[in-house]
Amino acid sequence: GGKVRELDRHSTLKKIREEVADLTNRHLAAAGLDLTVDHRSHEDRGLLIEPTIKEGIEATHAKRKGKEMEIVKRNDEIKQRNSKAENLDMSI
Repeated sequence: GGKVRELDRHSTLKKIREEVADLTNRHLAAAGLDLTVDHRSHEDRGLLIEPTIKEGIEATHAKRKGKEMEIVKRNDEIKQRNSKAENLDMSI
C-alpha cells in the first residue's frame, strides 16, 4: 500500500505529542517523582532559548573521543547563549 500521510499533518503530530506527554506525566507521578515533561516548543512555552541541533551518533562518538565536529561546536555555542539567557531570566 501507499504511505499513510496522516502523521504528516501538524495537528495529528501535535495531538500525539500531547498524549505522550500526558501519559509520561501520569507515570512519573505514579512513580512518586516530582518531574514533568512538556510537549510544547520553547516558543509556545514562552522560553527565549534556542533549541540545539540533533547531533547524531557520529558526532556523539567523535565527541567522546575528543574530536571536534562543526555540529558539536554549534551546539556548544547555542548552549552557551542559552545559559546566558537563563542567567538573565529572559523567559516570558
